[in-house]
Amino acid sequence: MKCFIKLMMFFALSIQPMLAWAMECRVNEGQIFRVGTNNTTNASVQLNPNFGNVYSYGDLKLQCRYEIGSITNRADFIYTSADAFSLPFSQGIKGGLFINGAQIDMPVSGDIFVVKLNDDGNWYNVNVTPFIKPAEYPLSLNIGNNTNIGTLKLYQRSGLSNGQQDPNRNPLTINLISSTNITLWPNTCTINGGGPLDIDFGSVIDSKISTVPTALGQYTKPITFTYSCSDQTVTQVIGITLQAPDTASFNNNLIGTSNGALGIALVKGTSVVPVNSTYNSQMVNGSGSDHITFNLVRSLGQLPATGDFNASAVLQIGLP
Repeated sequence: MKCFIKLMMFFALSIQPMLAWAMECRVNEGQIFRVGTNNTTNASVQLNPNFGNVYSYGDLKLQCRYEIGSITNRADFIYTSADAFSLPFSQGIKGGLFINGAQIDMPVSGDIFVVKLNDDGNWYNVNVTPFIKPAEYPLSLNIGNNTNIGTLKLYQRSGLSNGQQDPNRNPLTINLISSTNITLWPNTCTINGGGPLDIDFGSVIDSKISTVPTALGQYTKPITFTYSCSDQTVTQVIGITLQAPDTASFNNNLIGTSNGALGIALVKGTSVVPVNSTYNSQMVNGSGSDHITFNLVRSLGQLPATGDFNASAVLQIGLP
């Protein structure tokens, strides 16, 4: 008799997930985050003058390391992503990245090698520093505290045991946030090339000095002066303000002098421009000129004391 024995064999199959490894990073020695799970972070930075009109995001300190507890005897590699640095500004503002000391202007291409992270537990500096620079013409840029001033995009690739690199990429995006209020490339303006406007009335006869500020007479000095601003695109009405440390004791519309019975009127057209007041002028392509008159005036109730006298005042350009 034949006996058949049926064997039932069961095989247990255990499927284990592949051990994934990644890198850890921190910004300005802050909280550690794992690239691969949290791919976007914010960094508070301050713009610092670098050279010329260039400002760098100089206090951005990005450090990364091969993740502790990952597969050993491997390494991670950091590269730039495509369009690695972008700016939120219009107005033709430009920029780029300093990568390991080399200046690369926007657009910054992808796949530029930055740093290798060995499996040694050490933090490695990611030597990438963004910078911005003005357009071809000077342009003032106001940046508020806690506003976005750029985005940095990198990616990580893992090294394989065969010496190759994993084709998979773990992106790292850093939003750069201004830590202060700052004005870059402020629009500076000068009057008379920055030099003084010297008004010399010479020797005067007290009885012939006018008592009416707008009555042009023997001691009237017409002046033509120029002004210009660094932003040569500005074409608009501007304000020119008269400032003086003192006003005349007998008429607070007049510039005060060291002689209490004398004052000086700034006359534009047929009207007096009072101290701390503004009159309008027209700027075209960042420059212009104007014609004004300084008129020496004495108090109606008394003759001035004899001797030298002096006065000072400032003309300031601004928006009307």
